[in-house]
Order: sequence, then structure tokens, then C-alpha cells
Amino acid sequence: MEIIHQANCFDKCRKRGICVQASGKEASFIESRTFRRLFFSYLAVILVFLSVYAIWYFQSYNSNNERILREKAAQQVQQLETVMDQQMITAQSLCNSINTSETCRTILQAYMGHTQIDSLQLYRILGELSRIKGASSNMNVYTVMLGFQGDNRLFLPGTVTYLDSSIELLERAPMLMVTSVNELLNTKEQTAIVLDKTYLIYGDNYTSGTVGSAKGVILVLLEVNSLEKMLTEYLAGAAGFEIVSGKRQLFCSGECEGEMFEAPSLARQNLTYRLYLPESHFKAAMVLTAMLPLFLVLILGLLFVGITYGLSIRYSTPIFSIGQMVEAWRGKEGNADEMEQIYASISSLIGERNGYREQVVTMSPYARQGALHQLISEQKEVSLDIDPAFHHAFLVPAVLNIQTEEGGEARYSDIHALLREICRQMSNESHVLFVHVKQLNQVYVLLSSDDEEGSGVIYQKLFRKLGEAVDDANTHLTLGVGTTASSIQGLRDAMEDADHALSQIVTGGRGSVFFFEELTELSGCRYPHDAAEQLTKALKSGDAAEVDRFLNALYEENLKRRDPSPAAVIQLVEDLHLSVRSALRTVSSLSTTTMRIERMEMPFTAEEAFEYYRRVLCQAQALYADNTDTAGETDVEESVCTYINAHLTDPELSLTGVADHFGISTRLVGVVCKRRFGTNFLQYVRDCQIRKAAEMLRTGEASLEEISKACGFTNVLTFRRNFKTVMGVNPSDYRG
Repeated sequence: MEIIHQANCFDKCRKRGICVQASGKEASFIESRTFRRLFFSYLAVILVFLSVYAIWYFQSYNSNNERILREKAAQQVQQLETVMDQQMITAQSLCNSINTSETCRTILQAYMGHTQIDSLQLYRILGELSRIKGASSNMNVYTVMLGFQGDNRLFLPGTVTYLDSSIELLERAPMLMVTSVNELLNTKEQTAIVLDKTYLIYGDNYTSGTVGSAKGVILVLLEVNSLEKMLTEYLAGAAGFEIVSGKRQLFCSGECEGEMFEAPSLARQNLTYRLYLPESHFKAAMVLTAMLPLFLVLILGLLFVGITYGLSIRYSTPIFSIGQMVEAWRGKEGNADEMEQIYASISSLIGERNGYREQVVTMSPYARQGALHQLISEQKEVSLDIDPAFHHAFLVPAVLNIQTEEGGEARYSDIHALLREICRQMSNESHVLFVHVKQLNQVYVLLSSDDEEGSGVIYQKLFRKLGEAVDDANTHLTLGVGTTASSIQGLRDAMEDADHALSQIVTGGRGSVFFFEELTELSGCRYPHDAAEQLTKALKSGDAAEVDRFLNALYEENLKRRDPSPAAVIQLVEDLHLSVRSALRTVSSLSTTTMRIERMEMPFTAEEAFEYYRRVLCQAQALYADNTDTAGETDVEESVCTYINAHLTDPELSLTGVADHFGISTRLVGVVCKRRFGTNFLQYVRDCQIRKAAEMLRTGEASLEEISKACGFTNVLTFRRNFKTVMGVNPSDYRG
């Protein structure tokens, strides 16, 4: 009665969240070693999770932000290339307009004939230059200049400037340079401010629109300050930018230091635009919105800390109360022997005898449905088919594979029920058998026993009884037995050994018990290096006998003449799968039907694997034969090719448009192009357009704009880019 009264007192104290020491003083659960162990193990897991998440989040945020900034920098240098190419195209257009002007040609003829230029002619050429300059919508063009070789006059819109020396031809034409007109022409004229001011000058020789020697110079002056201001708006955050021709710097703005991004000019060969960004540009600062996920995870972590505090009190209460009760009664006279018996029984119950006590106390909160947790939580009924009773010394896992040809899911459920009943009947004080259904055809069995040597006999008996209970010729049972585990940590390895033991089914067949064995030196398998080519040839031929000959020869060579290990046979099946998949992919590319294959799941026998791939190949043969019968040269195929060739220069020509026109799929159009033209749709259309453009460049005098439109391109830049990709040179260089 006194013991019961003491236990009731401890139960009341436990409900109030305190414990009673032998001296009668109250103590907090924080002083309990069991409580501290549970709580701090939870806390350590939470802290590790928070730390790992924070490190991962910061690294992800920085790398993602750096990627975005680099993509933006690439876009900025493309904007720089677009803006500057527009300036180059404008300058080239102005030079072409002056070269083709009849008024400028008349003045040249008067000069070369040593005829005095009258005021009317002078008025006309100055007005012509004003008209050409005004026709340009580019606000960065300051003015244009025209001068003849050997003359000391520069003609500008509305005025004439006289130099102190005669004009010489440009050393390199066309050219681009940041300089003044005086420095470029090597003069010292001071009366005109425009000649001494620094501009971005585009210069070219004046040829009067004819093919021959140059007769003067044309200068297009671009405002440097307005260009810098416009580019600075586009290139926000950049340290500087520069224009380079080969290795020579033509123009530079800002500091050309830091990480460099560059883009080649599409308007002029050997011209490159470079953008420089400081290293600090790619280091992102954390904003408040970016910290929000961290705050949420921190709040969640604090919530888990509170939950773990309550769980630690709950799980440590029974053990702590029993320990305090024993300690309180140990010192009382006449009760020492009795208390020692109680303490020894409790120790045996929780498995301290086999070295599991520390593991049980630590893992019991995590294994919420484990048998030990149910005992510690003072539950009276323990479910034997969930977790093992750890008080036995040894654990031996096994995996049962079930193959049945009829009955479906209900049949599997009946076999599971029979297995549970047999395990319950075979369990006793020395050993216990537990069942866990992983899949319908895959069931784990765990033997908890004190006899390490008797596990094989027990599993043989279990397999025999289950076979007698099932008694069905259409149902095949195979059992793989793993190694013995003497600790909880070794149980996972033992279960993997059970899976390896079951893999022996590939050579031993179904309906047996396989025990785990260390690999021995057995002969491997021989696999032909050209297996994929042989299978592809067999599929195209449509001869099922050819497939049979290949598979029979492979089976005979490796499984009848050799003694391979299960691992070698599994690798052989894997190689066969890859070859079959490669062959199916090859024949699929030649037809309008996609053929795929699923990999066989373990466990399987070698005979089952070969029969499976035999069926797959035969089905593929039939499918390919049916497909090729209807995918030959039909009227629709001829019409598709004719339509594509007739609309090669149509800018609206597209794969979807062709498919919609004939009411077929885009995949079928692609197959037709591959079969007829030897390439895909887009590549064929582009090659034809570029071939036509090359012919026009060789034989005609049409401009690039006219050629690009005639060949189906929407603009000159797209035409230049595609022409250079195919031909390797710019269109203008190809013509020259």
C-alpha cells in the first residue's frame, strides 16, 4: 500500500510538471538528465536546420542576384552596340547620299576642269549638303563636310571654310576616330571653331558614285557630349565604356576598369564595343523584403522549440518518475532487496541489458509508432507488425517477393494476412517475427531473436508454411534473407543485404530462399559493342527471327556457357535496355511515331528480362513497319515540299504556318523536311535564302536593303547576322 501511495504521489507531481527528490524537495524537469537529453537533441536539430537554411538562402540570394545583374549587363552592352551601330549606319547613309549626289558631281567636274565655281553652283552645293544633313533624323549628327583632293576648301551645309593647306585623301577609309578636323586633315585653321572642336568623326573617301580612285573626303561629325549623355542613360551603373577597332582604342568614356562585357559591331567589321562594370556592382545588398523568408523560418523555429519542450516533458516523465520512485525507496529499511528487483526489471524491460537503453531513450520521441515508445508512454497494447521489440539481442531482416497472375490487389491482401498470421503463430519468448508491407508485391519481415545461428532455420520454416498456406500454382514466392544486426545502427545495412540476397533471383529463379553471400570471383558477362546497331538493323528489316537470333545468342553466351554473378547479369540486362532504347530512338527519328521503353523493376529473373525485351522489340518492329508503309512519298509530302520551295522568300513562312496550311502536325512537316532535304525546316529555309542572297551579291548591283527584302528578311541587321553565320563574312565584304 505504501508503494502504491508513493506512486500516486509521483503521478500527481508529474501532472503538475515537477518531480520529487528523496529528500522531499521539489525539483524542475530541467534538472532531469533524460529531459535535458531529449530537449537539447531536438534543439540541436532545429539549430542545425536554421543554420543550414540561412547559409543556403544567403548563397542562393547572392548567386541569383549576380546572375540577374550579369544578364542585365549583357543586355546593356547589346544596347550600346545597337545605339552605336545606328550612328555608324547613319554616317554611312550620309556618305552614300553625298557620293550619289549629281550636284556634288557637277562641282567636282568644275573643279577638275579648272573652271571657276560661280555663285549659283556654290549655292546649290551648300543647299544640297544642307538637304542631305537635314534628311537624317539622328540628332547626334552635328554636320557633314565635303572636300576635294588638292583643294583648300571644305564645303559645309550653308558655308565654305578655307584651309591653310590643300586636302589630302584619308589613309584608311572608311575610318572612325575621336579627334578634330584640324588634327585629322593636318591643318591649323583657327578661324572656324568647328574645325578645332573634338567630335566623333566618321570619314570616307568621295568617289562621286563611280567605281574608281577617290577624289576627295567626306566627314560626318557626331556630337561626343550628346552621345555620352544618351549612352549614360542606357548604361546606368556602368563604370565606363569604350569603342575599339582591332587593338586601337577609338573612344572612351568613364573608367575602363572592372569586369568587361563586349559585343562586336554588326555595321562595321573589326569594331568592338566594351562595357566595364565595377566588382561592387555584382554584390547585392539585402533588402527588407528579401529577409522576410528568414524571419518566417525563425518564427517557425521558435514554434518548434516550444513544441519540443512539451514533447520532452511528455516523453521523459514516465522514466524520470520511475527512477525517482526507486531512489526514494532504496534507503528505507526492509525494502532494499525488493526495490533492487524492481529496478532490475525496469532495466531489462527497456533493453539496457543489450546496450540499447541509450539508443531507446534518444530515439523514442522520433519513432512515434515504435514498440519501445508505446511501452515508455505507458500504453498497454503494442502493435507487433509496426516496430520490433528491441529487448532481443539480434535482428535479422528479410524481404519477400510475391508474383501472382490472378486475383489482383485482393489476392495480395490475402497473402499479407496469411503471412501475418503465420508470423504471429511462430513468435514466442525467444524470438518474434514482424511484418511490414512496403508494396503489394514486396513485404519486409523482421526476426528479433536471442539465437543468432537459428535465423536461417526459422526463415526456412516460415517460407515452407507460407507456401503450404497459399497453395497456388499461379503464385510464386521468393525470400531474400539479410545479415544479422546486433545494434540499431546496423539494421539498415542488414536490410540492404536482404535486398541484395533477393537479387539472386536473376540467376536462381523464383520460388526459393536466398541468403546473403559475399561476392565471389565469378565470370562476368560478354556484351557486343555493336548491339544497338544490330537491333536497329533488325527493327528496320521487320524480321522477327533476326531479333530472336540476337537475343538467343546473347542468352546462350552469357547464361549457359558462363557462371555469372547476379550483379553481372543485372548489368547485362541494363546494357540490353540501353541498346534497345537507342535502337528505338533511331527508328523513331525516321518515322512519325515516338517509341519508348520502360526499365524493368527489380526483382526479376533473366528469363523474364529477355522475354520482356523480346516482346518490346517485336511490337516496335510491327509499329515501324505500319508507320513506314504510310509515311512514304505521298501527294501530301510532295505538296509540302513544293509549297516550302515556292514561299522561301516570304517573311511570313513558318513551320506552324505550313502545318496549318495542309492541316497536319508540325512534327510531320519536320519529318518530311528531314527525309527530303536532309535537315530541319528552319535550317533549310535559311540556307536557301542565303544562297539566293549570295547569287544576287555576285551578279547584281542591288543594295543590301533590296537584297534582304527580296530574300525574305525583315531588316538589314537580321540579314547581315544570318549571312555572316552561314557564309563566314559580311555581305559587303562578300560582294567586294
